[in-house]
Amino acid sequence: IVAAGKADLCTLFERDASRSVFDAPRRNLTMIIATGRMSVDSCPFLPVKFEFLGTDGEVFFVPYLHKTKGPAWNIVIEAKAGSRMDLFGSVKSGDEALSVAKTMVRDLFPWSGEWISGMELADDLGWLTGRIAPTVRKPVGTLPSGRIVTALGDTAIAYDPIAAQGANSGVKQARHLVNSIVARGDAAFDAQWMTDTFDAFWRIHARQACAFNNLFLEPITNAAKEILIAQYGSDGRDGNNSTQQRIADAFFANFNDPRELTDAFLDVSKARAFVARMAGGGWLGRAIRGRAAIARDQVRQLVA
Repeated sequence: IVAAGKADLCTLFERDASRSVFDAPRRNLTMIIATGRMSVDSCPFLPVKFEFLGTDGEVFFVPYLHKTKGPAWNIVIEAKAGSRMDLFGSVKSGDEALSVAKTMVRDLFPWSGEWISGMELADDLGWLTGRIAPTVRKPVGTLPSGRIVTALGDTAIAYDPIAAQGANSGVKQARHLVNSIVARGDAAFDAQWMTDTFDAFWRIHARQACAFNNLFLEPITNAAKEILIAQYGSDGRDGNNSTQQRIADAFFANFNDPRELTDAFLDVSKARAFVARMAGGGWLGRAIRGRAAIARDQVRQLVA
């Protein structure tokens, strides 16, 4: 079994063109670990904070426990090439990367400028830049000796980190592989078994995980707009059983199990059926109320 992340050993496994949607990286990536205020606005819990501009890219602030500095933020910047967020290609240090990030957030997401301004680099090694081409590989590789090996985790499927499916998928694939090994008993672990085992994992989980992850790398679908508009106004508070909160909770749960809702993000009729189910009635009323709430808040921002 080869679990080499995205290292050179991955070349043992041929790219599967039928399952790999992209043939090049979709984002220029920057990661920075920083300490700062461990709260977000009036949110009643410590969330993942997410900012995005369709023309430029995304910024994630993920709660993180640093080995010596304690509670911190893992800042992940997903910049579209040549965009206003694509500013990190020449940075030489973590401090420089964080400084550029603060300026970028202040300019493009001004409502978060003050919030990020007091952050400090957690340690000198707590940053990196790079690019990942989302890739699904064929599960059988051949060593120079002629023996065959199978791929696991990022070696099998390299995800862009935008929807956090890499570790999620890798853990589930490891469990699937162990169960398949046990079930195989004394039979040969040959190339056909390796292929069949991966094909089963693809059907059970990875197909939906890849589809969900890739959604974030493309312009937002009309189906996704219906779902996100319908949940507008959710606040995450305990005891809030509103339609908006139920939709938001289901969206969040899909990161854990992409089989739950991914198809609804790809098909408007399924999206509307999901909204109607969460609302206990038709989808249209929730769509109208969501759009009205967004328009109201946009007007408030303009006159503030």
